[in-house]
Amino acid sequence: MTFKTKVVWLAAVDGAHARFFTIENAGAALRLTSRGGLQGTRAHTGDLVSDHAGRVRESMGTTRHAMEPRTDAKVHAEEVFAVTTARELEALGRSGAFDTLILAAAPRQLGHLRKMLDPEFREHYVMLEIAGDWTNLPPPELASNLRLHFAEELRSIPLPQSSGPLS
Repeated sequence: MTFKTKVVWLAAVDGAHARFFTIENAGAALRLTSRGGLQGTRAHTGDLVSDHAGRVRESMGTTRHAMEPRTDAKVHAEEVFAVTTARELEALGRSGAFDTLILAAAPRQLGHLRKMLDPEFREHYVMLEIAGDWTNLPPPELASNLRLHFAEELRSIPLPQSSGPLS
């Protein structure tokens, strides 16, 4: 009985960066090949908002008060980036770029992505969710972490064999 190999992608995401990789078997190791990514904003909260809070007047009298924003600007930027990332992953998956997705995201961003990704997409494509910020790890360390912590899950996927050097 032969298994059709699956195209498996790893998406490493934080609040402002998303890196995409294909995963292949390379003997006892994994080979990760970059497939691009997305870039959001890494601005400080003070750079995302105006200098002064909005003002509101009392209904009676002339007293004015500063209004606090309903949402922190940085959290809002992360939510917007999660929407962009979710739509990009859904488009890539549905276009056939990958069969299976491993989603590694910083914990808060993983929560945003869970809300933003279509439930049918998550059910069909996402085989593993990892709550951890892996966006700054080099590909060999990403591969090592996957093998070390998720070997059992990876064994269940028929990965293509790598023909090139490890990266």
